[in-house]
Amino acid sequence: MIRIEENEYFKINKLINKNNELSVYSLLDLMVRGEIYVDNEETPQSALIKTPECNYLIGEADNVVFNKEVKEKLDFWDTITFDSDDYEKNILYVHPNKKIRKYTRLRFCINPSKVENGQDSVLSGYKLEIITKELLEKSYDNKELITDWINNYKNEDMFFKYGFGVAIIYDNAIVAASLTDCFYRNKISIGMKVEEKHRKKGLGKLCVRKMIEIAKERQIDLIDWLCVSQNKGSIALATSCGFYFSNFYYSFASYAPIENLSDLTNLEWNEWGNYFYDASKEEPKLFDEAVYAYCKAHNYSRVSELLAVKNNSSFTEYIKKFMNYLDGLNKD
Repeated sequence: MIRIEENEYFKINKLINKNNELSVYSLLDLMVRGEIYVDNEETPQSALIKTPECNYLIGEADNVVFNKEVKEKLDFWDTITFDSDDYEKNILYVHPNKKIRKYTRLRFCINPSKVENGQDSVLSGYKLEIITKELLEKSYDNKELITDWINNYKNEDMFFKYGFGVAIIYDNAIVAASLTDCFYRNKISIGMKVEEKHRKKGLGKLCVRKMIEIAKERQIDLIDWLCVSQNKGSIALATSCGFYFSNFYYSFASYAPIENLSDLTNLEWNEWGNYFYDASKEEPKLFDEAVYAYCKAHNYSRVSELLAVKNNSSFTEYIKKFMNYLDGLNKD
């Protein structure tokens, strides 16, 4: 396995077949941070692409030596996505978690030029701002909500040249934001974050509609919206803003690939608990994930059983605090 320099990225272009992950192409254009590893520097047949959004495997799926080195490069908790379905049969050879689980990701798209600009109003006390260098210099609380995002680009100047974003401010804190995850040939991928206490107030829709408006002004051809299939809120937000379903694809994760606790029902969380517990017999690291999943399912009797097995006082105390936190969310 060889890490190639940026001036050699073009050598793997021919290996890529799918366009589900725009960040891969954005990395090839040197816009976002990342790394590319290949089996052969001159004529690569396989490659591991690491972007801020994904770990992506392309090329020859039966490359035994390279696959072994991929397994050593990836962390146990890293997700992995394949450019070819042929890689799935080799999952045990390319990932350190023998019990990693497949999940579904959804891709939605929209053409900004076909969207009518709206007259969205901002709730009293909230202020919608376009993200500028001047805004970043202000002393807003929770500013890392956007600065960490921008840091996925090669540098701040790269973000402001090709990307853009909006933020909602409340009581001198950034409580919601939508930014371009990446840019490639007049296409962008965007994301959305809303602080927990400020959800269900329409802030997400307000941000996304403004992002579409800015994209239209910049004559962006296409906006991608990616989410896991269980994220009902993300799907509802995308469709309410005019995005259409494009396609689905698979990825693999060592943990439940959700973005909000409410994405899964108690029954579904319990099923994840069962899965992690059974998997922990071969992968002990997943035992704690089983406990967390049963907590989220509010299956506290099962939690008690596993804590007795764990026999760790500090972990038990942490789980009790976590259960109290979950109970507080339910009351809210």
